[in-house]
Amino acid sequence: MNANPCNRYMVELANIVARGNRCRASYGCRRAGNGRDVISAITIYGARGDVDKTEAIWTAMETSRAAMWRERARATPHAKANAAWRNGYYRGFQEEIARRYQVLRLEMESDGTGKELVTVRSGQVDQWIETHVTFITDKPKLPKTTRPSQAAYRHGRQDGARQAIGLKETGAAGNWTLEK
Repeated sequence: MNANPCNRYMVELANIVARGNRCRASYGCRRAGNGRDVISAITIYGARGDVDKTEAIWTAMETSRAAMWRERARATPHAKANAAWRNGYYRGFQEEIARRYQVLRLEMESDGTGKELVTVRSGQVDQWIETHVTFITDKPKLPKTTRPSQAAYRHGRQDGARQAIGLKETGAAGNWTLEK
Protein backbone atom coordinates (compact mmCIF):
# COMPACT_ATOMS: atom_id res chain seq x y z
CA MET A 1 0.00 0.00 0.00
CA ASN A 2 1.13 3.56 -0.58
CA ALA A 3 1.73 5.69 2.53
CA ASN A 4 -1.63 7.25 3.31
CA PRO A 5 -3.22 8.58 6.51
CA CYS A 6 -6.30 6.49 5.70
CA ASN A 7 -4.38 3.20 5.91
CA ARG A 8 -5.14 2.76 9.62
CA TYR A 9 -8.87 3.03 8.85
CA MET A 10 -8.47 0.67 5.91
CA VAL A 11 -6.88 -1.91 8.23
CA GLU A 12 -9.64 -1.51 10.82
CA LEU A 13 -12.33 -1.99 8.18
CA ALA A 14 -10.46 -4.99 6.73
CA ASN A 15 -10.41 -6.56 10.19
CA ILE A 16 -14.15 -5.93 10.67
CA VAL A 17 -15.03 -7.43 7.28
CA ALA A 18 -12.60 -10.33 7.78
CA ARG A 19 -14.09 -11.28 11.15
CA GLY A 20 -17.58 -10.96 9.68
CA ASN A 21 -16.61 -13.50 7.03
CA ARG A 22 -14.75 -16.03 9.26
CA CYS A 23 -11.30 -14.63 8.43
CA ARG A 24 -8.68 -12.57 10.22
CA ALA A 25 -6.68 -9.57 9.03
CA SER A 26 -3.34 -8.13 10.05
CA TYR A 27 -1.14 -5.34 8.81
CA GLY A 28 2.52 -4.79 8.11
CA CYS A 29 4.54 -1.60 8.50
CA ARG A 30 7.63 -0.07 7.01
CA ARG A 31 9.72 2.97 7.84
CA ALA A 32 8.97 5.86 5.47
CA GLY A 33 11.59 8.28 4.17
CA ASN A 34 10.65 10.78 6.88
CA GLY A 35 11.47 8.22 9.60
CA ARG A 36 7.86 7.49 10.52
CA ASP A 37 6.31 4.05 10.62
CA VAL A 38 3.54 3.65 8.04
CA ILE A 39 1.12 0.82 7.38
CA SER A 40 2.22 -0.75 4.11
CA ALA A 41 0.30 -4.02 3.76
CA ILE A 42 -2.83 -5.85 4.81
CA THR A 43 -2.95 -9.65 4.97
CA ILE A 44 -6.20 -11.61 5.19
CA TYR A 45 -6.11 -15.16 6.62
CA GLY A 46 -8.78 -17.82 6.17
CA ALA A 47 -10.19 -20.44 3.83
CA ARG A 48 -9.65 -19.45 0.17
CA GLY A 49 -13.35 -18.86 -0.55
CA ASP A 50 -13.79 -16.78 2.60
CA VAL A 51 -10.65 -14.75 1.85
CA ASP A 52 -11.79 -14.06 -1.72
CA LYS A 53 -15.21 -12.95 -0.50
CA THR A 54 -13.68 -10.81 2.25
CA GLU A 55 -11.30 -9.13 -0.16
CA ALA A 56 -14.11 -8.37 -2.64
CA ILE A 57 -16.43 -6.96 0.04
CA TRP A 58 -13.67 -4.92 1.68
CA THR A 59 -12.47 -3.52 -1.65
CA ALA A 60 -16.02 -2.49 -2.59
CA MET A 61 -16.52 -0.84 0.80
CA GLU A 62 -13.21 1.02 0.62
CA THR A 63 -13.99 2.25 -2.87
CA SER A 64 -17.42 3.49 -1.77
CA ARG A 65 -16.16 5.02 1.45
CA ALA A 66 -13.31 6.86 -0.30
CA ALA A 67 -15.70 8.38 -2.82
CA MET A 68 -18.61 9.08 -0.46
CA TRP A 69 -16.82 11.08 2.24
CA ARG A 70 -15.84 13.87 -0.14
CA GLU A 71 -19.31 13.99 -1.69
CA ARG A 72 -20.89 14.16 1.77
CA ALA A 73 -18.54 16.99 2.74
CA ARG A 74 -19.44 18.92 -0.44
CA ALA A 75 -23.16 18.44 0.12
CA THR A 76 -23.17 19.35 3.84
CA PRO A 77 -23.44 23.04 4.74
CA HIS A 78 -20.37 24.43 6.57
CA ALA A 79 -18.41 21.18 6.06
CA LYS A 80 -14.84 21.11 4.82
CA ALA A 81 -13.33 18.15 3.00
CA ASN A 82 -10.38 17.99 5.40
CA ALA A 83 -8.70 15.37 7.61
CA ALA A 84 -11.13 15.91 10.51
CA TRP A 85 -14.13 15.34 8.24
CA ARG A 86 -12.55 12.30 6.57
CA ASN A 87 -11.53 10.73 9.89
CA GLY A 88 -14.97 11.24 11.42
CA TYR A 89 -16.69 9.86 8.35
CA TYR A 90 -14.37 6.84 8.15
CA ARG A 91 -14.79 6.06 11.84
CA GLY A 92 -18.59 6.32 11.72
CA PHE A 93 -18.76 4.21 8.56
CA GLN A 94 -16.67 1.37 9.97
CA GLU A 95 -18.40 1.39 13.35
CA GLU A 96 -21.74 0.99 11.60
CA ILE A 97 -20.36 -1.88 9.52
CA ALA A 98 -19.02 -3.50 12.71
CA ARG A 99 -22.42 -3.10 14.40
CA ARG A 100 -24.18 -4.73 11.46
CA TYR A 101 -21.78 -7.68 11.40
CA GLN A 102 -22.24 -8.07 15.17
CA VAL A 103 -26.04 -8.20 14.76
CA LEU A 104 -25.62 -10.76 12.00
CA ARG A 105 -23.23 -12.85 14.10
CA LEU A 106 -25.65 -12.86 17.05
CA GLU A 107 -28.51 -13.90 14.76
CA MET A 108 -26.43 -16.72 13.26
CA GLU A 109 -25.39 -17.90 16.71
CA SER A 110 -28.97 -17.99 17.90
CA ASP A 111 -29.44 -21.42 16.31
CA GLY A 112 -27.11 -24.36 16.87
CA THR A 113 -26.10 -24.90 13.24
CA GLY A 114 -25.12 -21.28 12.63
CA LYS A 115 -23.16 -21.10 15.87
CA GLU A 116 -21.31 -24.30 15.06
CA LEU A 117 -20.41 -23.08 11.56
CA VAL A 118 -19.08 -19.76 12.84
CA THR A 119 -17.25 -21.29 15.81
CA VAL A 120 -15.62 -24.16 13.90
CA ARG A 121 -14.34 -22.09 10.96
CA SER A 122 -13.15 -19.24 13.19
CA GLY A 123 -11.39 -21.73 15.43
CA GLN A 124 -9.66 -23.32 12.46
CA VAL A 125 -8.41 -19.95 11.23
CA ASP A 126 -7.20 -18.94 14.71
CA GLN A 127 -5.41 -22.28 15.14
CA TRP A 128 -3.72 -21.99 11.74
CA ILE A 129 -2.54 -18.45 12.52
CA GLU A 130 -1.13 -19.58 15.89
CA THR A 131 0.97 -22.31 14.29
CA HIS A 132 2.03 -20.60 11.03
CA VAL A 133 2.27 -16.85 11.60
CA THR A 134 4.69 -14.98 13.82
CA PHE A 135 3.69 -11.44 14.73
CA ILE A 136 6.06 -8.87 16.15
CA THR A 137 5.28 -7.96 19.73
CA ASP A 138 6.29 -4.30 19.44
CA LYS A 139 3.59 -2.28 17.78
CA PRO A 140 4.91 0.40 15.47
CA LYS A 141 4.47 3.98 16.60
CA LEU A 142 2.01 5.39 14.09
CA PRO A 143 1.44 9.14 13.87
CA LYS A 144 -1.57 10.52 15.73
CA THR A 145 -4.67 11.17 13.71
CA THR A 146 -6.53 14.45 13.43
CA ARG A 147 -9.49 14.68 15.81
CA PRO A 148 -12.56 13.39 13.94
CA SER A 149 -15.58 15.54 13.10
CA GLN A 150 -18.74 14.42 14.93
CA ALA A 151 -20.96 15.66 12.09
CA ALA A 152 -18.97 13.58 9.62
CA TYR A 153 -19.18 10.61 12.01
CA ARG A 154 -23.00 10.74 11.82
CA HIS A 155 -22.88 10.85 8.02
CA GLY A 156 -20.46 7.91 7.98
CA ARG A 157 -22.87 5.90 10.16
CA GLN A 158 -25.74 6.68 7.82
CA ASP A 159 -23.80 5.63 4.74
CA GLY A 160 -22.44 2.53 6.50
CA ALA A 161 -26.04 1.50 7.21
CA ARG A 162 -26.73 1.48 3.46
CA GLN A 163 -23.52 -0.33 2.46
CA ALA A 164 -23.77 -3.94 1.25
CA ILE A 165 -21.95 -6.28 3.66
CA GLY A 166 -21.98 -9.39 1.50
CA LEU A 167 -25.38 -10.55 2.68
CA LYS A 168 -28.83 -9.18 2.01
CA GLU A 169 -31.99 -9.18 4.04
CA THR A 170 -34.85 -11.24 2.65
CA GLY A 171 -37.58 -9.25 4.37
CA ALA A 172 -38.20 -10.47 7.91
CA ALA A 173 -35.73 -9.47 10.60
CA GLY A 174 -33.05 -12.08 11.02
CA ASN A 175 -33.41 -13.61 7.56
CA TRP A 176 -30.20 -13.16 5.59
CA THR A 177 -28.97 -14.81 2.42
CA LEU A 178 -25.67 -14.77 0.57
CA GLU A 179 -25.46 -12.29 -2.29
CA LYS A 180 -24.21 -13.66 -5.60
